[in-house]
Amino acid sequence: RPGPRRRRDDRDLVGGVMCCSDTDCSPLVQSNDRESHPSVPSVRSMRIAALDMGSNSLHLLVVEAHPDGTFEPLVQEKEMLRLGDVVSRMGRLTDESVDAVLATVRRFRTLASTCGADEMVVMATAAMREADNGASVVDRIEAETGVRVEVISGKDEARLIFGAVRASVMINPSPALCLDLGGGSLEITVGDAAGLLWS
Repeated sequence: RPGPRRRRDDRDLVGGVMCCSDTDCSPLVQSNDRESHPSVPSVRSMRIAALDMGSNSLHLLVVEAHPDGTFEPLVQEKEMLRLGDVVSRMGRLTDESVDAVLATVRRFRTLASTCGADEMVVMATAAMREADNGASVVDRIEAETGVRVEVISGKDEARLIFGAVRASVMINPSPALCLDLGGGSLEITVGDAAGLLWS
């Protein structure tokens, strides 16, 4: 989880946000490591846009990702649509909520393009999984915006969440019990520094 998981619905994945202007998306922190070794062939960094279609919000994060696994956030945007609330009451996504999703995806795609994103990864969680018309909404998003959405399972969501935990904190002592309360689901995972043990 963009996964690319505020947790996917309401919690930040990274700290430090730099707004992207129409003409500049400079990284928040510039690394001098590559400049200090001019004889070493450089591997191109990538700008990756991750859009998390959560049950409470649609959350966009654009980063400058480096070959060594580090990255710097360029822009972070969130639109509160509360799709999970709509699905819990209606069992489906209403026309009004779908129009709001389409408008937000278009805006986020434009922002990612303006920032020069090489790739855009979009994942949807509980609200889209549980909506009776979720599959048709995903098809409509791709048809009208050109953005392909992957609806991930609860198991995959838990795996991605625990991966983010492992990358963010030292798990000691282990194993650790992790609870992630989102807008439409609760992910429970158990794992250690080596990986996920149970979810």
